[in-house]
Amino acid sequence: MKKILVPIDNSKISKAAVVYAINLAKRMGAEIILLSVINATSTSSTLISWRIIEQQMVKKEQEEVAKLLAEIQEASQAEVRITHHHVLGFPVHEMINNFVNENNIDLVVMGTSGAKGLKKVLSGTNTASVIDTSSVPVITVPKTKTPAGIKKIVYATDMSHLDQEIKIIARFAESFDAEIEVVHLAGEGSGKRNRSHLEGILARMAEYPRIHFSVTKGVDVAKGLRSFSSKHKADMIVMFTHELDFFEKLFGKGKTRQVAFNSTVPLLAFNRTNSQL
Repeated sequence: MKKILVPIDNSKISKAAVVYAINLAKRMGAEIILLSVINATSTSSTLISWRIIEQQMVKKEQEEVAKLLAEIQEASQAEVRITHHHVLGFPVHEMINNFVNENNIDLVVMGTSGAKGLKKVLSGTNTASVIDTSSVPVITVPKTKTPAGIKKIVYATDMSHLDQEIKIIARFAESFDAEIEVVHLAGEGSGKRNRSHLEGILARMAEYPRIHFSVTKGVDVAKGLRSFSSKHKADMIVMFTHELDFFEKLFGKGKTRQVAFNSTVPLLAFNRTNSQL
């Protein structure tokens, strides 16, 4: 059985992520693991005082999670196995990644509240950091997103790893019988391609018939993708990310992160170095 990890902090944003994960788990035959990351650092000078504070924080978290589980399970009436774990430590993304690797997690689902410009991306929020470093796929769920079926997936590609990536996406899409809209957001100087010819090639690559191809030229990648997804009424955007170098982090060139924080639909982000689902 696949394992879906949902990091939570008892906010409305993380609650939305849990509800979304439950709907995924139903279709994928997966179980859900909720994870609380507790930063129990203390300025206390004594070990005994620090332990007391730690125990109080853990107890409070467990009580909050119990309320959350009762509320969600009553509302969703889902026959999905849900368990809860907590870890003590900091930074959050490292604790999440350690848990993923130690517990054979297949997918991470996290909530995101959006950002003004790139402020949250550049300041290194938990969700952005997990997208950057996770060894498994990550789905980011906007706080305004209500659970719904996944019928149309928009896959943004730079064409460099198309043959490998389309197969991975097709395996995911097949679970939901979803259409895949492949979009290449190209520069003005890009050569023309025959759409029907490419659609045929893509379908043979993935052995999945419900694939369509489009080219959109001369647009900002993040803005163009949001516009394309809105026009095609996408239920999910898929992107493959890579590790940012120093200047990309400094000047905000991480397109996956921009989309994650500004999209109104969930984003499924794969790390190219470890893209399995």
